[in-house]
Amino acid sequence: MTFLDLKVAVRIFFSYRVRKKAFKIACIVGLILAFINHGNDLLNLSVTADTWARMILTFFVPYTVSSLTATQVILADLKKEY
Repeated sequence: MTFLDLKVAVRIFFSYRVRKKAFKIACIVGLILAFINHGNDLLNLSVTADTWARMILTFFVPYTVSSLTATQVILADLKKEY
């Protein structure tokens, strides 16, 4: 990957289109993962600051995966055009 490719990839990764779709996916998948991983604490109302921090971090996983995947797909499509 050249510097130009990296620059384009970063622009795509942070583009509004990718961020919007990744945010939607992160909300849905993150909520499911947070409930799977921290459901007992939520149901018992024993959520600590540490648990909240872990739940917030849980949302970053699907956001990052979705953003990286979208970036790779868009880059592949751009390379096919040229």
